[in-house]
Amino acid sequence: MLFAKERLQASDPQLGLLYSAQSVGVIVLSLAAGPLRKRCSFSQLVLGAMMLNGVLTAGLALTRWYGAAIPLLALRAGLMMLFNISVISLRQAIVPNDMLGRVTSSLNVLVNAAAPLGSLIGGMSIDRTHNVALVFGIIGLLQFVITVAFSLTPLGRSERCLPQPETGLG
Repeated sequence: MLFAKERLQASDPQLGLLYSAQSVGVIVLSLAAGPLRKRCSFSQLVLGAMMLNGVLTAGLALTRWYGAAIPLLALRAGLMMLFNISVISLRQAIVPNDMLGRVTSSLNVLVNAAAPLGSLIGGMSIDRTHNVALVFGIIGLLQFVITVAFSLTPLGRSERCLPQPETGLG
């Protein structure tokens, strides 16, 4: 909201349109998750979504044009949902059913504890720099670089962990 108000000079109705665009992005990429997963490996899909999200975040930081922000925000929100769907699907595939509830709960606690901390750090950074676009740009670049680093870890080869479909030959 701060970014849209300060950087794009968005009015209140325009903010509503930005939120609606994000919802459309979530719906479209949620529906595309299955077909995309059939075409791409898990690593390509998850890491690609995060890298592209970082690039789009940095691109959003550079724009002052409201019209350009609409598709950028829609795609960013959709990519985050695509990431979430893919990661949850992987977790369900590799974690034993009797452990799934505990693993999911533990991850939810970690994610929900980190989000307010990230918001606090982001808010303090904007307050200190007085430049919301700069902070957005740095966040986008960091997201891209961190994702590239993760692609060099076992996450980049996570298909090895996935159960292989049975061929029916026997």
